[in-house]
Amino acid sequence: MIHEGDRVQKGWLQRFLKDPRPIRPMSEGRMPSFRLSEGEAAAIAEYIAAALVDRQQAKGTGAEAVKDGPGVPAGLAARGQKLFEEELGCRTCHRLGGEGARGAPDLTDARDRLDPRWLVRWLKDPKVILPATPMPKVGLSDEEARAVAAYLLNHRARRASK
Repeated sequence: MIHEGDRVQKGWLQRFLKDPRPIRPMSEGRMPSFRLSEGEAAAIAEYIAAALVDRQQAKGTGAEAVKDGPGVPAGLAARGQKLFEEELGCRTCHRLGGEGARGAPDLTDARDRLDPRWLVRWLKDPKVILPATPMPKVGLSDEEARAVAAYLLNHRARRASK
């Protein structure tokens, strides 16, 4: 079962509720705008972050150290970049930083949108989380899933520093 409180970060969700925009370009469905006040969006985001989570699934992913800071192992994001860009062909479906296909979710804002623990679990086996997803299980090891997550979650920081 998908729990939105596991998937997204609360701050991103609050901004999205105020101003929804397409995430999956090929999807016919779209979140309507409810013209929520800042307080209403904050209350809904807080509820989703607190109540709509699966606390068991968040344990033991090793994803705590994939986003920014001194806890990210040296070379982890670089390994993830190689996997994403060269070995797995992720841009065949996904867009990142204005490059790639538009058939699957644009990952440019993954840093702000996705929870690191959820992302590592998703990369390991997306069909366990969402059986009908077109995203294939590509057979990543735990370390490879952490590496791809580190690349996606640190993408903007590295580009801005160049």
